[in-house]
Amino acid sequence: MPQRLAETSGGENEPLEIHGKRLIDCYDQLVGILRNRLGQNHAHFFAQPRAAVSGSITWFTPLSGTVVRADELPPEERQRLEERAQRILGDVHGVATDIQSQGPGGQMIADMLRAAAQIAPRAPLYSIDGKPVVTLWGHRSSGAAVASAAPALRAEPAAAAPASAVSSAVARGTAPASTPSSPAPAASQAGPIPSKATTAGATGMRSYQRVALFAASALILLVALLWGWRQFTMRAYDKTASAGDIDAQITQAEARNRLLESEIARLKTKGAPAVKCVPDPKKN
Repeated sequence: MPQRLAETSGGENEPLEIHGKRLIDCYDQLVGILRNRLGQNHAHFFAQPRAAVSGSITWFTPLSGTVVRADELPPEERQRLEERAQRILGDVHGVATDIQSQGPGGQMIADMLRAAAQIAPRAPLYSIDGKPVVTLWGHRSSGAAVASAAPALRAEPAAAAPASAVSSAVARGTAPASTPSSPAPAASQAGPIPSKATTAGATGMRSYQRVALFAASALILLVALLWGWRQFTMRAYDKTASAGDIDAQITQAEARNRLLESEIARLKTKGAPAVKCVPDPKKN
C-alpha cells in the first residue's frame, strides 16, 4: 500500500505542461520510461501525485520503510541523501540528451524528462530507508509567492477632537457647567402632623422590609452560585471522561478516510488508461 508523504497546495507553485497535458498526469508513462532506461530506483525517486479538484496534490511513494524528511536527518546523512538525489537528476538529464537525437519522438521524450527533473523551489526531499524521494517535481514557482504581499487592512480609528482644541475650550471656560437645581417650592398647605408612635412604627416596618429583602436576595444569589458551580463541575467531568473516546473516534475516522481515498485512487487508475504526454519510445 502506498505511503502518504505530503499534501501541497497550488498557490505557491504550478505544474508544468507538455503538449497540452500536465506532467503530473503523465506519471505512469514517466516512471515507465525511467524504469526501462535507468532502473527502479530512478523511477521511485519521483513521488506519485494525486491531484484534487481544489488544486491540491497529495504525494505518495510505493516504497515501504521509515519516512524521514531530509531536514530532520543528521548533517552527514542529509548530505549523502542530497548527493544521491543530484546523481539521479543528472542521470535523467543524461538520458534526455542521449534520446533526443532519435527523431521527433525522441525529442519529445527528452523534453518530458527535462521537465520532470525541474523541481520546485524548497520542495521537500524525503528519505525512505536511505532512498531519496522528491515531491513537487515537474513544477515551477508561480511567481505569486515571491511578490510582496499587500499590507493588511486596518480599521480607521474614530474621529476625535484634537487635544489642543480640547485644551482651548477648557481655557476659555466654554465647558458646560452643571446648573444647580432650584429649591422645591414650599407646600402651600401643611398636612396633619403624624404622631411619634406612628412614625416609629413606620420606620420599624421599613427596616424589617429592607432586612427581609436583603436576606431573600442573598439566598437567591447563593442558590445561583451553587447551581453554576455544579454545572461547571459536571461539564469539566464530561469533557475529561469523553476526551479519550473522541480521540479514538477521530483516529478511526482518519484511518477509514485514508483507506477510502486509496481505494478510490486505485479504482480510478485501474479503470482509466494511463495518460500519455509523448508517444511510447521505441524499444531498442
